[in-house]
Amino acid sequence: MIVVGAGAAGLAPALRIAGVTHDWSTDPFACGAYSYVAAGAGAARAALQDSVDETLFFAGEATASDGQGGTVSGALATEMRELAVAERAVTCAESASC
Repeated sequence: MIVVGAGAAGLAPALRIAGVTHDWSTDPFACGAYSYVAAGAGAARAALQDSVDETLFFAGEATASDGQGGTVSGALATEMRELAVAERAVTCAESASC
């Protein structure tokens, strides 16, 4: 989870205020699981990218729709993608010019 604060300036990573990590490999319920797309659900990853009211943004390997789903690189790439989206949303909210 990435928390973005209004009023933050600079590059997208500078918007990161706090985060939470989880060691999925030790989670007794996940058992080191990763996401995959079931047959016929090709649009699912893209649907997971949709923000909620431009205030809640989703990143993670499950939202990677560029062939990197289920990978660490997909998780990292989507973090950068959503930080850029959040930065635009904060800028628009502050300037009301979008």
